Amino acid sequence: MFMMGNYTGSEIKGLSRKMHVTSRLGFHRPILPHNFNKSVLAEAPNVIYQAGISAVEELISLANFKALFSTEPMIQADLIREILSHIGNDFFYIDNVDKAGRWGVELYGFQIPKTSQPEQAWYACQNTLRWKLGPTKSNIALALWSYSQIWCLRFSGHAAT
Repeated sequence: MFMMGNYTGSEIKGLSRKMHVTSRLGFHRPILPHNFNKSVLAEAPNVIYQAGISAVEELISLANFKALFSTEPMIQADLIREILSHIGNDFFYIDNVDKAGRWGVELYGFQIPKTSQPEQAWYACQNTLRWKLGPTKSNIALALWSYSQIWCLRFSGHAAT
């Protein structure tokens, strides 16, 4: 599974989730193959249901392994929710910088800008903070945002406004 990818060096191990910026990475929940014997469903719906629940249980169990050198799970719960809510050809795509950053997918195949505008630096810092905090439905306390704005803008070499 892509999200469980890792590397082993001579002295260190770590997660390895790399994706070219032109790639498409999509997830969906498991489905029965087209050639599945439908009569089995009629004869043993509880067996099929239990097999599905067991598969989800196994996915959650694997996802909860801790990432190497981290306290974070290998796959965050909100990504599992997204995966399980997409069926068949309705994939959940990691198709922008926000999703890649949120779920720890390293992007390559682009030029890093030599300079940045204060607004770009601010957004980069906001994204980094949001990706660590996870998704929220409400605004995070202004004090936290103000502190991160000042720190990130100073850290990036821009004066805080």
